[in-house]
Amino acid sequence: MIIIYSITVIIVVLYALMIAAFTLSWIKAPIVECDHVQKQTEELVSFSVLIPFRNEEKHIEGILSDIESQSYPFSKFEVILINDDSDDHSLDVVRSYLSSSKLDYKIVQSDGGKKKAVETGLKQVRNEFIVSLDADVRIGKDLLQCYAFSFVNNDAKLIAAPVAFNDSQGLLSKLFSLEFMSLIVSGAAAINMAKPLMLNAANMAFKRSVVVEFLEQVYQSDVPSGDDQFLMEAIEHKYGAASIHFLKSKQAIATTNAPESIRAFFHQRVRWASKTSSYTSWFSKWVAILVFLINMLLLISFLSAAISQFAAPFLGLYLLKTLIDLPILFHATKFFGKQKLLFLFPFIQFIYPWYFGIVAVWSLFGNYTWKGREY
Repeated sequence: MIIIYSITVIIVVLYALMIAAFTLSWIKAPIVECDHVQKQTEELVSFSVLIPFRNEEKHIEGILSDIESQSYPFSKFEVILINDDSDDHSLDVVRSYLSSSKLDYKIVQSDGGKKKAVETGLKQVRNEFIVSLDADVRIGKDLLQCYAFSFVNNDAKLIAAPVAFNDSQGLLSKLFSLEFMSLIVSGAAAINMAKPLMLNAANMAFKRSVVVEFLEQVYQSDVPSGDDQFLMEAIEHKYGAASIHFLKSKQAIATTNAPESIRAFFHQRVRWASKTSSYTSWFSKWVAILVFLINMLLLISFLSAAISQFAAPFLGLYLLKTLIDLPILFHATKFFGKQKLLFLFPFIQFIYPWYFGIVAVWSLFGNYTWKGREY
């Protein structure tokens, strides 16, 4: 019994130290204001905006409208849309919208998944600085200005930016949104600590001269997803963690809809988790193991309490983890302007170990569906 308690204490202490480090790292990072980009910046940075899409007829017009509304000069960026074998009317929507647009654009065809689509798009770009966006996100008018500002003022090879779920009245969407914010802020904090952990390809930017070095390694691997993660790891390995930055700016936030159902959410998380075993970063693996262990402790202590009808160990561990996690989630909701969601935090803390355990196991042995394809 002493050994069990000792192992529990060690796991909790390590977890607490990790979350405390993430929280402090996020707090210390200043919020970037990029309303006004100097002419010098515009002269130095020209973008190619990559948007792979598959079956996005309901959303893709929104991102095209946002790109057309950018405050950055039209002459300083091109848009490359890659159709990943859509079987709806996405391509028709794109062509119809762009037929009267002033955007400098290309539409190219691809098949074989998102990684192949991104690779296809990369072979079409003509500018050094590349912005990668998902087709279902919405962005503010200053996003390209923010990226330009960040590239000019930092020696960055890769820049991650914030992503959030849209506000929704549904309980499920609120729960998904709160959990997603914790992931985005934890990933940002790790980048700021020079320990890159994760980022989201829905909103990121990188240099063409760098990514061409890793085309085969990142985009032609057997893992169907994870190009963002593997690109980050490849860049860290060759150029160091200091070459990866997080753009902490409210003007750089990209928003998207939360999964529409528990099933969609589950398949999304399984897709993300399925690439964990392919990580090369020891820090990413260490964090994944530690998060798994703390959640399994909660799950085991709950089952033990149900059997023995002695709930003190579970309640103590539940309260302790809640107190550990609360500060970073508070600062995350404050940044994204979603503090009202914090009332759901105790409930998420209770159900998270169950969901996390199921996703972890399913990602090793089960299949998932994404964009009409089964993996």
